[in-house]
Amino acid sequence: MPQTRLLLVADREADLFELLAEAEATRKRVGVLVRAEHNRRLEGREQKLWETLQASPNETRLEVSLPRQRGKLAKQDKPEHKALPARQATLTVRFQKISVASTRRDLQSHPPLLLWGIYVREQNPPPDAQPIEWLLLTTEEVETAPQAAAMVDGYSRRWRIEEWHRILKSGCQVEEHQHQTGERLKRAIALDVVLAWRIQLLVLLGRPVPELPCEIFFDNWEVKVLEALQQQKRPDTRGQGGQGKRPLLLGEAVTQVAQLGGYLARGSDPPPGAECLWKGMSRLSGMAEGYRLADTRAASP
Repeated sequence: MPQTRLLLVADREADLFELLAEAEATRKRVGVLVRAEHNRRLEGREQKLWETLQASPNETRLEVSLPRQRGKLAKQDKPEHKALPARQATLTVRFQKISVASTRRDLQSHPPLLLWGIYVREQNPPPDAQPIEWLLLTTEEVETAPQAAAMVDGYSRRWRIEEWHRILKSGCQVEEHQHQTGERLKRAIALDVVLAWRIQLLVLLGRPVPELPCEIFFDNWEVKVLEALQQQKRPDTRGQGGQGKRPLLLGEAVTQVAQLGGYLARGSDPPPGAECLWKGMSRLSGMAEGYRLADTRAASP
């Protein structure tokens, strides 16, 4: 994708000096944005990473919308988390150019890395909420408040990676493949990767742009099945005087697929999630194939 600029976004497990060092060669086309795990030593400074960014004079504030958070029961090594409603949060953002040196003996000969650090903290969180506090490291240039805001926005989308992995593991059952060679396994996983992306895309598109035509996502036979289901439930989808049909919209199609996967579609229900959609798409695929075979047989002499 020579015309596309890419940004690698990763959690604290990716706070590796080696990863950031390898990114030097490709930073013109591929940026790296990771959440810091280590309070690293900085070149030419007495203070370490966290203290330096917390005291940075480059400061801005952001207003962000945080989605509702589900409650989680306490586990062996994790405390209980109470459910929280969606809220508006005010974030204080500080940013600064930094030079990071490695403390590992085998990497001490490597020159310090020129990076930008971004410290993010939520102001006045609700009493039961854990405040947002991120320290981000990036190879992208962050000299202005809009550039810092863009990196914060980029990292806030990182959870989609976790959602995609969940679809890949639970929906596509990628860990259950039983292939005799690694090459065959790679081919199967390549298909699963695309399927998981397609399910996640359906989740994301169905919420902000439900008015789009459903043909942008579903193939011809899938549309025929969804239109038949819609007509069965809502005969009023035909035009005035019975002339023609109103095109099925994407939001309506997403609801139809989710209902095939067990979604109840009550007025108080939140938008359907990935699990309902991957179950629904599995059923829709079989129904569309049956529709196609029936049409082919009816057309044959």
